[in-house]
Amino acid sequence: MTDQEMRGATLYAKLMDCLVNHGPASYADLVEYSGLSYHTVMRYCKALAGTKTPLIVISAWEFDSTGRASVPCWQFVKEGVKAMPRPRRTKAQKAALARKARLMKKLQGQTSVFDLYVPRYAEGAR
Repeated sequence: MTDQEMRGATLYAKLMDCLVNHGPASYADLVEYSGLSYHTVMRYCKALAGTKTPLIVISAWEFDSTGRASVPCWQFVKEGVKAMPRPRRTKAQKAALARKARLMKKLQGQTSVFDLYVPRYAEGAR
């Protein structure tokens, strides 16, 4: 085995160790732990999950700043771990969030759906 193959195997083993022993992990967590690039981690995760009997599944979702479930958290398949589909919003929930955003914009001058104050511009940047 060449040095490059050995390095790849070691990093792959670190990725698997993180998935098996440290519970649900996002791509960023796996990149930090394994030392692999983001794209490589994505490719490995999709390959491990895309087989007839997947070795890893999405067991949780992280939400972005808009409240959308956009970051999958992967976990090694073991007893009691099931794949979690992406949470969907009903039309009523989307309409309620839009009403809340319009109200917040009217009251504060900011569009903040989740009661987070995030200024649109830095001080003096206008």
